[in-house]
Amino acid sequence: MLKSIQTRAYMAHHPLTFRSGTDLYTAIALLLEHRQSAAPVVDGEGHPLGMLTEAACLKGSLDAAYYEDSRNTVDACMASLPLLDADSDILSAARLLLDGGHAQLAVVHEGVLVGVLGCQEVLRAVKEFAQHSPQTDEA
Repeated sequence: MLKSIQTRAYMAHHPLTFRSGTDLYTAIALLLEHRQSAAPVVDGEGHPLGMLTEAACLKGSLDAAYYEDSRNTVDACMASLPLLDADSDILSAARLLLDGGHAQLAVVHEGVLVGVLGCQEVLRAVKEFAQHSPQTDEA
């Protein structure tokens, strides 16, 4: 049953992250290099502060150009980030993704980021569950 599968079994471990204060253009370069559409922003102890998305980067860089502000950091661009405990079940994670319209969730253990979980990881859990479930024939 999917409700018994913990988030930690399917989360992406060791995700790309940015520290608070990271230069926006450095973050953009790393997102592009790692082919990521978003990454969590964390403090010095690894506590999630927000999510930096491609759209937020685009808006931040356009605002910086328009206002001629060269001091743009990820802090000014990050969006709120829903947190999910690593021991949460995968169905709760799916519901949070769907209901909140989030692309990714920050997975935490004792308040520290341990991974991220998005729709792709949840779909992988669903696929594996479906492959191992007994099929019923309706003939």
